[in-house]
Amino acid sequence: MVVDAVMAIGNDDRLNLIGIKKYFADCDIFCAGRVAEEDLNRVAAAAGGTVQTSVNNIIDEVLGTCEVFEEKQVGGERFNIFSGCPSGRTATIVLRGGTDQLVEEAERSLHDAIMRRVVKNSTVVPGGGAIDSMVHWLFLFHMYWLFCPCSL
Repeated sequence: MVVDAVMAIGNDDRLNLIGIKKYFADCDIFCAGRVAEEDLNRVAAAAGGTVQTSVNNIIDEVLGTCEVFEEKQVGGERFNIFSGCPSGRTATIVLRGGTDQLVEEAERSLHDAIMRRVVKNSTVVPGGGAIDSMVHWLFLFHMYWLFCPCSL
């Protein structure tokens, strides 16, 4: 278990992050540093675990699982890929191209394709200010009928 691995390092070296990473690597355990809180929460939710701030008293119920974990390098970027997560219902698409214009065009095309799918699927919840726009439209509609001279 991870806690046993950390505790086996010893008190003097436990505070040494490089030592912990090396020990984890020697035990074939992946260790990532400086991960954004948003990413931590997303991975924890997908894997069915919870984010822990300490290695003390970790129990199996707070640990998540995934079928396959891979670390892949695409160009100059490294990506951690979690596959087969019990609660995972998301996907990440990495766009690459020779120029910024090519990547931007690919992103627009992908956005258009997704929006076509959204129009066909009625289970999608609108976002990006759609609710605000609808409330504004309803307000104007009611104000028009309330103060319209033709309704007097």
